[in-house]
Amino acid sequence: MPRRGEADRERARREKKTVGEMISELARRALTTPPEPLSGKEPKAVHGLGPCAPRGGIVTNELIDKLPRQLTDIYLPALAVENEAWFVTFDTGVPLGAVRKATMHNLTVL
Repeated sequence: MPRRGEADRERARREKKTVGEMISELARRALTTPPEPLSGKEPKAVHGLGPCAPRGGIVTNELIDKLPRQLTDIYLPALAVENEAWFVTFDTGVPLGAVRKATMHNLTVL
């Protein structure tokens, strides 16, 4: 698998642009293209990471910063349990016992 910079250079070469021009164009397109309507289908997993289905409002960094740390430590593992996934963290103090149906199979501490 090519490294990120190599892939950018290769794409720019194919499109006969500089890397800066290509990245600017991609950023401009991302900022100006309206999002596709939600189809109601499950989002596709990418590289083994499955996104959670949308549930309403957008979760921003500002919203997360307002949440008490303990609430986040319970919410994220609960989300993993609900989606039959893993919660991966560096935090050894996650209160897994506070999450209904959670097992050690839902938590990976790095």
